[in-house]
Amino acid sequence: MGQYIKSKIPLVPVVAAILLAAGAVASAREPVLSSITATPTDTTAIINWTTDVPATSQVMYGTSMDLTASTTLDSGLVTNHMVALSDLIASTTYHFAVISTDALGSTTMSSHQLFTTAPFSSTPSAGATSTAAFLNLSIFSGMPGASVIAVGTNFGPSEPITIDFSGAITDITTDTNGSFSTTLFIPSVASGSIPISATGGTSGRVATNTFFVQPAATSTVATTTATSTDMTSLQNELLRLAADIALLKQQMSMLMAHMEQMMRGVGGMGTTTSGLMSGPDLCTAAPSGTGHIDQNGASVRAGTNIDFGGHDFGCEERVTVMHEETSVGTAFTNRDGSFSTGSMAVPAPGSHTYIFIGQNSGTRAQAAITVTP
Repeated sequence: MGQYIKSKIPLVPVVAAILLAAGAVASAREPVLSSITATPTDTTAIINWTTDVPATSQVMYGTSMDLTASTTLDSGLVTNHMVALSDLIASTTYHFAVISTDALGSTTMSSHQLFTTAPFSSTPSAGATSTAAFLNLSIFSGMPGASVIAVGTNFGPSEPITIDFSGAITDITTDTNGSFSTTLFIPSVASGSIPISATGGTSGRVATNTFFVQPAATSTVATTTATSTDMTSLQNELLRLAADIALLKQQMSMLMAHMEQMMRGVGGMGTTTSGLMSGPDLCTAAPSGTGHIDQNGASVRAGTNIDFGGHDFGCEERVTVMHEETSVGTAFTNRDGSFSTGSMAVPAPGSHTYIFIGQNSGTRAQAAITVTP
């Protein structure tokens, strides 16, 4: 029996290390954000951006640098992102930042951006013939069957809208601000530019746009010659993979040493492995979407360190720590949703805000600290 235990123990750290590899790979590279734009009206705004890899979509915003509000996380993995903000205040400057997380759990948050809403304009009355409505799309090209988000603004409040996507009709109703957001599917038509329009049933307002239908994918395999750009990209990916492997080997070595130490601990194998074998049934975390950081409001001296403690996050999930729109660290929660970042260097004197993002639960929290000289 003793020989059996000795021969099987190494499998445990190997399996656990493979699970940790997901975190190692995820931290190797974050999505690259670009083309961030805001298109505001008096009470709404459309935020668009792109990522170099498919990723989720979310926007944090507010009337100050604190970014006190956030949109619901859109977990769809796309490269062209569009998020609609509503219930905004007219003639007001808003701060915002976009956040995207790729399939490996790597998160990027943009720098703070600004937009100013337009002066208040009354909603159109029934029967009006004005065409000052707007229709925006999350993407402007795609293949038949793919989805596209259509967002309309400046229609009448709670009025019926008919969307005509090159003959494909969709009927919806605007909200009390005269706006709507709905998912459409690209019709099966010949490739080329096709019209899309939204018509208000009571206001008479019409908004139009144009969409390009791409040719449907075929099974033909094209033979290509690798270019210097292809080779450079391949070399970069190989370097990234080598770094991931090195990190994985380090984690495996640490885990194996920890396991051997546990096996030699007082109480025998039945005692030391009870925690390992208990599995996910003992997870007690119940995240509500808003976490809490114990050091929020703390005052610390420059040149010292700080250990952030958080709770109300998801069970055994990775938490990304952001400071000034940059990822500065990673922590892993316990089964009760709590975590400790470990010792982190304190930045220069002044007021600083850290944002903590749970990668599985989407839970978010922030901690504002004051650094004194």
